[in-house]
Amino acid sequence: VKIDGVAQTDFEKGHYTKTIDSLTADTTIEVEFAKKNYTITFPNFKSEYGTIKVNDNPITPENNSISVQHGKDVSITVEESPKYHVESVKMVDGENKTDVKEENGTYIISNITGNHEIEVTFAINTYEVTATVDGENGTVEVNKSTVEHGEDVTVTITPETNEYRLSSFKVNDTIVPVNEEDFTEDD
Repeated sequence: VKIDGVAQTDFEKGHYTKTIDSLTADTTIEVEFAKKNYTITFPNFKSEYGTIKVNDNPITPENNSISVQHGKDVSITVEESPKYHVESVKMVDGENKTDVKEENGTYIISNITGNHEIEVTFAINTYEVTATVDGENGTVEVNKSTVEHGEDVTVTITPETNEYRLSSFKVNDTIVPVNEEDFTEDD
């Protein structure tokens, strides 16, 4: 809003009221409207978990928000680090948390009409460990049936009797070389 060429910036809750005192000449009032912009913020984002882009603009822990024009859509792309996966993407408005709709790996928020916080929750990948004996004549046990990414698992292989020995050891169908020092013998 300009009055006699001077910009007026004192807006109150979306409207502007101004009394022009003691007019003594013709007065020109110019009004121009622009769409509002809103802020989409990712307050708890940590880059060790992966990357986030909003409408192809990268989000970082230091620059964790983006401005979006009223009525526009937001497209959120999340690429996880190798040891994590996306558990959820939620829009947080006060106490309310709403799942963000996913379409082909991209999270979409349609028709932005206010500021929003987005909560992207990552979880560490976990893996099932299954150990089997091909045939009989012994047992194989693991100390954990589920492990987190990067975690070790201990495998205990026990022949049924002294007449048997380990003839092959495979992990994910790949033969693993076995050294004598890897084993302890019970008397």
